[in-house]
Amino acid sequence: MFCWGNNEFGQLGTGSHPSEPFPIINTFAFPSQIIKIKCGGNHSMALLSDGSVYCWGDNQYGQLGIGNNENQFIPKKVQLSNILQICCGYSHSMVITANNKLYTWGKNSSGQLGFQDEYLTSQNPKKIKISGKYELFFEKDLLHMITNWPSSFKWT
Repeated sequence: MFCWGNNEFGQLGTGSHPSEPFPIINTFAFPSQIIKIKCGGNHSMALLSDGSVYCWGDNQYGQLGIGNNENQFIPKKVQLSNILQICCGYSHSMVITANNKLYTWGKNSSGQLGFQDEYLTSQNPKKIKISGKYELFFEKDLLHMITNWPSSFKWT
C-alpha cells in the first residue's frame, strides 16, 4: 500500500508522525491481502480478503471502532468478522457483514450512525436493527437500503 500526504493523526498508518510529500510504502504486515481501502476525514480503513477490517488515524470520536478515542498511527483490527463492504464518513465508519448486518461507529451528532442521538459517539461497532426484508449496499460512500417498502432509503 502506497500512502502520502498529511499524517497529523496517523491517517497514513506508517507508525510515525511526519507528513509524507511523496508516495511511500506502508510496511504494516496485514494478515491477508487488502481488497478495499476507504478514507474518512482523517482516518482510513482497509477490508482484507479474509473478511477482517483494520482502521487507523484520527479517533477523536471513536471512528476507528477499537473501543477508545486514541489516534492510531498503525492499523488496528476492528473486532468484527465476515465483512463484505466498508464505508467511511467524515468522522464515522460503517460495515456490512456477509449475513447482511449493518454495524456503525464514530460520531453520531446528526444521527449518521443510524440510531437515536442518545449517544453522540460510539467507540465500538454497534449493530443497527433493521426490520423487514432489506438489502444493504454502499455506493459512492452512501449507504443504500432496499426494502419491501414503496421507496428505498439511504443515508451517509
